[in-house]
Amino acid sequence: MNGAINRVTFWRVIVLQGTETFIRTQSDAISRWSVSTLGFKRFESALSRTDDVIVHPNRYVAAIALRWFRMTRYSPNLRKSLESLKPALVHAHFGTDAALIVPTLRKAHIPLVVSVYGFDVSKKLPETAKGRRDSKRLREAFDYSSAIIANSQFMAESAIGRGADPEKLHVVHLGIVTDPNVQQTPRQRAGILFVGRLVEKKGVSDLISAVSTLNAGFENTKLIIVGDGPLRFDLEAQAQRLGVNAEFVGSLPPATIKSLMTNALLLAVPSKTAADGDSEGLPTIILEAANEGLPIVATTHSGIPEAVKNEITGLLVPEGQPDLLAAALSRLLSDPDFAAELGAAGKRFISDEFDIRICAAKLESIYDRARSQESEGNRGRMYRTELGR
Repeated sequence: MNGAINRVTFWRVIVLQGTETFIRTQSDAISRWSVSTLGFKRFESALSRTDDVIVHPNRYVAAIALRWFRMTRYSPNLRKSLESLKPALVHAHFGTDAALIVPTLRKAHIPLVVSVYGFDVSKKLPETAKGRRDSKRLREAFDYSSAIIANSQFMAESAIGRGADPEKLHVVHLGIVTDPNVQQTPRQRAGILFVGRLVEKKGVSDLISAVSTLNAGFENTKLIIVGDGPLRFDLEAQAQRLGVNAEFVGSLPPATIKSLMTNALLLAVPSKTAADGDSEGLPTIILEAANEGLPIVATTHSGIPEAVKNEITGLLVPEGQPDLLAAALSRLLSDPDFAAELGAAGKRFISDEFDIRICAAKLESIYDRARSQESEGNRGRMYRTELGR
């Protein structure tokens, strides 16, 4: 497309759910490339913006059109939207979303960069016609893409298991806005904080079980659970049955969560692999909490050990073992000075390794290479190879 130099379009089928701050944070940090955001339909949340390009702005039409699009991957309106944006490349977030846009990109001769985050490469697909179709579509997206970005080494390996070419893979951690010069205000911290969707892979049931068996003197420790999801009713019932002092506060805006972080003693991230294989990538809540000086108690699940250094910035225990989780929680509850030491080290580590400016620069380098491949005609050769299969 003419005039496409240094223009990248972020693609997400539904733009943007309130939990997907990591996508908006990436787009806002990119400086050398001009970024637009494209979605098939809008999700009204704090992340929605008026300049997002929405294929079907009418939500009723969008609901019907999206069902058809998921089946056929055909949308004249999507093609028109891309023509108006004139991107040099499209950066699709989640392999599932990349799989849907590939036919349109191929026809428009627009290269693709794919980011994988978790369920899109870890969740087991059923042995059904739909499962086989979705698996084939994902491999097609990986084959078509110029680059595949994983948010952790674990997710990179999962992507390879789903057919990604290792030579195309890049591990780029999700970053956050950090400022190591900002000093934390000393305050009395207390209680355990959890933030995340209430689904199996988040391990909240293990956390409630662990809190119910804390060492003597901490039996009534406050557990604040931020988030919502299909397991909320069951988890509330479990907490009541076990006598855990748990407060389920539902989904909250980022500013409120930040306030909770500055008052909690620690953040618990008890993630585990769900029965269907669904796994975390690297939860950004770890980075956000560490940036607030909050120590982390987490599991050695997926990419979490890449962001939590055991005995240095937090404590790590094997996933799915509430007894060991309880021991780690009790250790920090009984030693606030050690907890504060871990929190301070975590803030330094996140500032050094997960600053969004560093991550954005890596993304832009990947875009540069993808555009270079396009200009050298590599994409054209790949099209011919694919057509000859």
